[in-house]
Amino acid sequence: MDITQKLDRLADMRAQADVIRMHFEQVRDQIVPAEIKQQLADLDAEYQTSIDALQGGISELEAEIKTIVLNYGASVKGNHIHAIWVKGRVTTKDSTASWSPIPR
Repeated sequence: MDITQKLDRLADMRAQADVIRMHFEQVRDQIVPAEIKQQLADLDAEYQTSIDALQGGISELEAEIKTIVLNYGASVKGNHIHAIWVKGRVTTKDSTASWSPIPR
């Protein structure tokens, strides 16, 4: 089997997985009472509100850490996360050279 056939087979398998998922979602929707659906929707909304509030703080702290690491000019390792600093390199595009720091 060549790569094109494997890619086509992968697409078919993904489509089959989508059909199965949609079937089970439809069956679940039919057997779950409206009251439970509403409770689940309320719970999802509460969850999303909590996650959104936390995500704002995460994004701000990530941006702050990136700026500090870029200015520091070296990688910094915490207990659980490693902020990697990579020295900029010369790249050529359209016959022009430019310096570009690559934050990770």
